[in-house]
Amino acid sequence: MTEINLLRPSLAFEKAILTYKSEFGESDQLINGARMLHTAATIIEWLTNLSLYEDQATLPNKKYVPGYQFILVRTGDHKILGMSHLRTTLNEALLSCGGHIGYSICPSERGRGYGKLLLEKTLNEAKRIGIARVLVTCDETNIGSEKVIIRNNGRLENRVFDPEHQVWVKRYWIDNT
Repeated sequence: MTEINLLRPSLAFEKAILTYKSEFGESDQLINGARMLHTAATIIEWLTNLSLYEDQATLPNKKYVPGYQFILVRTGDHKILGMSHLRTTLNEALLSCGGHIGYSICPSERGRGYGKLLLEKTLNEAKRIGIARVLVTCDETNIGSEKVIIRNNGRLENRVFDPEHQVWVKRYWIDNT
């Protein structure tokens, strides 16, 4: 069986990252859990941006919080199956609608259990850095993501309206101790 690992992105994955990005289309469509990949002109630019956002002291935009980027990689073919972004703290916007973890699965790989695995492995990283209670959210209409969160022991707290994106968001807490 092929091994699947949660790794930090690097230039060694440039081709796989570009392939991942292309599966979401050539538009400026947001790719959840990919920390602004959709707006990066190059992978080097994206990786540089990621490193700046890992530390509060180097955040280029203080309205954001520090976080870590991960890629879920199938070792057999080095394909990126998913991406997640783990935010180390929550600001008001993230507490309301964004949560600690954003994630996405490659469109061609959906429905195969990779979402559950990606969130599970990202929760392990959150535990490693001391986040004992994790907020994960999803749009109310995103049934696949909701199932992933519930399968990772997410407990629904409530739903809120996100005025920026004009959608209802479900907020789940996961005990990560």
